[in-house]
Amino acid sequence: MFISGTSGSAQPTATPSILTDADQKERQEAVESWWETWISDLELENIPDSFTDLYVRSAVTLGKLIDPKSGSLSASPNLQPMYYPSWIRDNAFGAVALARMGKPEPAKELLAGFCPAVQESDGSFRQCYNSKGGFTGIIAVENDQQPLFVWAVAEVYRETGDEQFVERAWPAVEQALDYTIDVIDGNGLLAASPDIAEYPSDVRQSLWTNAFAYRGFQDGAMLAELRGEDGTPYRRAARIVGNAIKRELFDQGPSNPSRLVMNGGSEVMLYDACAIYPTEWADAYDTDDQLFAELSHMVGSAWDDWVPASLMSAAMFYSRGDQEQGDALIKEMSNETTETGYLVETRSQDGSYYFASPPAWSHAAFIYALATMYLD
Repeated sequence: MFISGTSGSAQPTATPSILTDADQKERQEAVESWWETWISDLELENIPDSFTDLYVRSAVTLGKLIDPKSGSLSASPNLQPMYYPSWIRDNAFGAVALARMGKPEPAKELLAGFCPAVQESDGSFRQCYNSKGGFTGIIAVENDQQPLFVWAVAEVYRETGDEQFVERAWPAVEQALDYTIDVIDGNGLLAASPDIAEYPSDVRQSLWTNAFAYRGFQDGAMLAELRGEDGTPYRRAARIVGNAIKRELFDQGPSNPSRLVMNGGSEVMLYDACAIYPTEWADAYDTDDQLFAELSHMVGSAWDDWVPASLMSAAMFYSRGDQEQGDALIKEMSNETTETGYLVETRSQDGSYYFASPPAWSHAAFIYALATMYLD
């Protein structure tokens, strides 16, 4: 493991100035026992044997990256490049993975404790925060993070049925939804901003951001109605954004710098699998087969260096019942590990790896994908 100790409320014992061999053995046995108990609670029964070891390692990795004091989830222990802060985007997938694998309590604390504590007064989230809530990024706001937060709260509720959790998270959810409504642009899409690519100069109205806005508004309506409130404003916003995605990014018409190009020379990215699953926008707007065909072609013919994107595509295949293709992608990504066995973030065609390791998002996406097929 890349770090020793436990994740949770257990308090460390006082450290003597000199540890004897017996002390060290006792501590090692205590740590091993703690993690054996922690692992025993994981949802593993239906996970294929060939994926179980990495599934457990992924679960433990997420557990190790949680700060038990603040409830935050670090993107990675990397100091250079700096990945130790918490991104709301990464936190969303991490929380969903935690809930799906049978560890809902840290997911709830992350979404109902840490995230509301760092939320800005206008309902937005800045790029990333340290575990104490300090801003550590260079980008003010990325418009995908607010609806991703709402989606994650809804997913954890669907996994747990915990209405008290929804009550705790609701003020932050409502603010995030209201912020997202306020940034709907004149063409019906969210205002251009940096998003998943994380480049300050890459300001765009992307399928990724707007598909999650569509899903976030739908989930916001569900959560509002669960509380006995009117979900109509959020459903209306979902229709505005959903219609705009179809019109601005898919339909033929006047030249639009945001329009996606398909059938060769594609501007569709592998992570745009999110428009099929989990956002379900493509199914609602009859573009499911078109987008699936494009993404399937990309998986079979194009190199993608970003491991989480391939894992999200595996979840897309699983969601359509294509176990063979999903398993093939999972198997391929299972080989993209360091010498110590952790999934990487990015890979190059010469076999080298770069950026963060171990990244929370890669391990969360591995669990998220497998859970879609084998635990749902």
